[in-house]
Amino acid sequence: MDGTFHKVKATDKSRIKAQIKLNEKCERLGRQQTGAITADMTLSRLADLYMRDKASSRTQGTIDTYNSAIKHIRQRLGQLSIGEATPMALQTFLNTVMESSGYGAASSCRSVLSGMMGVAVRNGALLHNPVSEVERLRRPDKSKPGSDAIPLNELREFLQAVESNKRFKENDEIDPIRFMILTGLRDGECFALCWDMVNLKTGEITVSRTVKREKGVGLYLQNNPKSEHSNRTIRIPESAAVMLKRRYRAMPHGNDDLVFPAPFGAIREVSLFGRHLRRERATLGLDGLRITGHSLRKTCASILHVQGLSDLDVADYLGQSNVDVTQQIYIARNQKSAEAARMLDDWAATV
Repeated sequence: MDGTFHKVKATDKSRIKAQIKLNEKCERLGRQQTGAITADMTLSRLADLYMRDKASSRTQGTIDTYNSAIKHIRQRLGQLSIGEATPMALQTFLNTVMESSGYGAASSCRSVLSGMMGVAVRNGALLHNPVSEVERLRRPDKSKPGSDAIPLNELREFLQAVESNKRFKENDEIDPIRFMILTGLRDGECFALCWDMVNLKTGEITVSRTVKREKGVGLYLQNNPKSEHSNRTIRIPESAAVMLKRRYRAMPHGNDDLVFPAPFGAIREVSLFGRHLRRERATLGLDGLRITGHSLRKTCASILHVQGLSDLDVADYLGQSNVDVTQQIYIARNQKSAEAARMLDDWAATV
């Protein structure tokens, strides 16, 4: 790598074996860029280097997920060298994690291993990434079910039940429930909404934070939401804007104050809110459905779909990135925020 020639030596019991070893050594040297990472390095050491590289560019929640996966990798593959990490060895490892810890843990391990081996390839320790040869993990049929949207024909009764629910009143959860249905915000985005992100004159909000919990730190506001598309400025329905104006007049506030704080002004806990929804499911007339904070977001998407908004514009309004590739490339995005707000207003007028 310094542009000069160096003598390379290898010895063995016979001349032929020594030549073979010498050729292998020269090949490794030819593929190395800096010598920092070699095929002889253990996966445990490679994991250290990988995490050191990711520490400054990932959120704490992502880092925690990576560390959990690396714990599995260290336990079962830590002393294996990079050169010994064949597709078969990695496949056996992932199958074991799948059986012992479930699909989510195995999927995280696969993702982290792919990143680690990518580092090894870029440093010349490997010719190709062995994880690419590993079979894709299949989510088991009995995996945890997703949340259910609230049936639109039962939504009027649902909202009436929410309005009259004593516990929701005590916890100031009625407004957040309505707001999430009317805007499609994720619960973490809703609870991280501050007054500096609200423009009451234009009826627009900017989604740029989310609620996170970190071990040893507790709840805090993270300055970037779930994905790139989650960062967005949207027009909200008039009924949602009226709600915000009412709350703005009724509660003490500053620019960095929360719009929907928990009682006594603290950050609202996402998991606790979901627990309250599940606890009151029967009283809300939704017994038998899986109701979470995400159900409110799905309900907003259902309303927009029924009102005739295209899938692309629904994705834009909700801050989702998983839409058809052709639409992403050929259609100008985020042009229908005002139309989405009007459709939600039209629906709200009928409730």
